[in-house]
Amino acid sequence: FVPFETGIATGADFIMMSHISVSKVTESSIPASMSELMMQTILREELGFEKVIITDAFDMASITEYYGAGEAADNAFKAGTDIILMPQDFKEAYETVLSSVKSGDISRERLDESVTRILAVKIQRGLLSTEDNQTQPAASADVSE
Repeated sequence: FVPFETGIATGADFIMMSHISVSKVTESSIPASMSELMMQTILREELGFEKVIITDAFDMASITEYYGAGEAADNAFKAGTDIILMPQDFKEAYETVLSSVKSGDISRERLDESVTRILAVKIQRGLLSTEDNQTQPAASADVSE
């Protein structure tokens, strides 16, 4: 985990989780980009990473050969990613995650955590001012329909 530790120590805003299988760590063949152990337990809890986790591209064969776009996105978000990069079918991925939030399978608090991390990096980097974000979090607004 030396690259992760180095990135965290130097203040990286994002960490990209690849699709590699780390079966000696996770004891399963699930891609790291869908592993709660890798993202929540190791990156967040053990290594203390508090910023944005982004997946590698979800239109890669290592994902599309085994998972549908919705299933892959849902699995990754539930495992702890904040951004799902390039799902093979964006609409399917979005609708599946949104459906999980609406049903309570993914909590609004969990969704808001990701939105807050993303907005914090944008504000820190000057891409968004704090005045631009004076209303309720976007995640809660979109889910209440």
